[in-house]
Amino acid sequence: MKVFYVMIFIVSILSFVGCATTEPYHVDKVYELGYQSNEDSFSNVECATTEPCGVDNKSEQVYQLNEIYECKKSSENPLIGFIEFNDQGQLHSRTQLTKLLGCLKTELEEKNLIIVTFTHGWHHSAEIGDKNLESFKVLLAKLDKKEKKKSVSEKRKPRRIVGVYLGWRGDSISISPLNYVTFWERKKTAETIARRGAVTEVFLELEKIRNTINYKGNNRLITVGHSFGGLITYSALSHIFMERFISTPPNGTIKGFGDLVLLFNPAFEAMQFSHFYTMIKSRTKDNGENKSRRIDNFCQLPVLAIFTSESDLATKYAFPVGRFFSTVFDTHKPETNTTLDEQKADRTAIGHFEQFANYRFESTSQLGEITDDKQDFNDFWFNVSGSDRETEFYFSKTATKLSRLVKGKPPYSNPYLVVQVDKNIIADHNDIWDKDSKMLPFLEALFNVEKNYYCNSNTLENMKRGIDIDGYKQTEKKDKNLAKVFEMDGFDVLINGTKLDVLEKAIQSFQKSYDNWNSYHNVAEILEFLKETKNKRKRDNSCLDNECPVNLCPIYERILTQYHWGMAKEFGEIMCESSCGFKEEDICDRFN
Repeated sequence: MKVFYVMIFIVSILSFVGCATTEPYHVDKVYELGYQSNEDSFSNVECATTEPCGVDNKSEQVYQLNEIYECKKSSENPLIGFIEFNDQGQLHSRTQLTKLLGCLKTELEEKNLIIVTFTHGWHHSAEIGDKNLESFKVLLAKLDKKEKKKSVSEKRKPRRIVGVYLGWRGDSISISPLNYVTFWERKKTAETIARRGAVTEVFLELEKIRNTINYKGNNRLITVGHSFGGLITYSALSHIFMERFISTPPNGTIKGFGDLVLLFNPAFEAMQFSHFYTMIKSRTKDNGENKSRRIDNFCQLPVLAIFTSESDLATKYAFPVGRFFSTVFDTHKPETNTTLDEQKADRTAIGHFEQFANYRFESTSQLGEITDDKQDFNDFWFNVSGSDRETEFYFSKTATKLSRLVKGKPPYSNPYLVVQVDKNIIADHNDIWDKDSKMLPFLEALFNVEKNYYCNSNTLENMKRGIDIDGYKQTEKKDKNLAKVFEMDGFDVLINGTKLDVLEKAIQSFQKSYDNWNSYHNVAEILEFLKETKNKRKRDNSCLDNECPVNLCPIYERILTQYHWGMAKEFGEIMCESSCGFKEEDICDRFN
């Protein structure tokens, strides 16, 4: 018994001595990123003494922090600001925020900005030398180089890269391994910080900067959170996501927050996402009143992407154990055909809850044909997200593939991605910034995609009319993606077109699809069948073309029984809901 009390006493003393600081690390400072080689000295530089200072080993480049006193006199290198919060969710110093915002407003007078925020997680802080901070500096430097290169090719002035590091006390005990007992206490603190409003204020102030109209181009805002930082980010923004989804008109482009929110190994239960998930599913489902929701919006890009490694043991095993004890007296509804397993969702981290996962990102030996990161991502979004089947797309530079998982998921065009990540891409809970990771190039591609290149003003309508778009000429270039556009337009005409001219317009669309890719799905067979139907109407002389309605039931039945390969599920559902009374009663089973 004495030994037990002695151990308790020792642990208490160590905990007291090893208590993590409650003071901010950066008092009202704004920095710019300085570049220098590994061999240079680090005198008068904000950098850890025990570890390299933001080292990118591939380029042997070191990224240091140099405090700036006047924004107008700074260089073109990335800016970095720190916003720190105490355990009660309050700003450590409001001057940190006002000084940063003032600096950004000054920058906007002459240039546009790309703002990247990062909220760290458990075991991390805003201390100089923290691995998350040092890796964040490397990421900003890489984005800076890409932006400057991109600006040359686009013949414009480069946008200033701005990093905003949101810091909080990720450890209450600084001594390892004692700090591992702080998991649930720090989770509670993260939840407090998220709901008290200061984080949301910071985010909205930065979005206001992002939304500033500048005569020389567009600003960008990318928001990133890791671990409990993912919890803070999502909780602070979830109501904003919900409000903007609800206010989006049918088939409109869904707005998120800023340009993109990325969460890595977020440590919050799936139950926090459940209402949002069911809301998305119900509002994008064709219920007979809102048929326009069935067609994907070609201008839509992801607004939220959640990445969780299959080997993240902290959220995979420790998280459910802790949630078991904290929810043991809670009541939960059991799983049914229309509801999820509430108990499981309340005890499982979102990235490990199978029902919500709609993509998987993994290594592969098969390479894609495209070598441009930006085009890689656009091709993925156009081909994979726009499918109603389990499909996959290969990214060439990193030998990876992103697969769409369909069963039980919301309809396609869903801009909220929940991605399961192969352990070979993210090895563990903290391995999101590894210099050799295949995740980083993919993120850089995501950061640099500012719009779907299949979408510019009236692009879809121009595609449908066969107008020359970015050098495309139907007689000279074959394009599988355009084949898809015209195929979908053909189905749209058959469902929504006026019955007087439906055949003529549907034939035009399927003909354009065939001209672009003659083996695409069942386009060739549908085109031939529609032409036969049109000719049969002429031979029968029952009525002149375009002078009496077309009976669409035989067309629907032929498509559903023989020509449904690759057809979006939503089109099949609408055809099956028609009052045709098909001879084969089970032809619609595949669309249920």
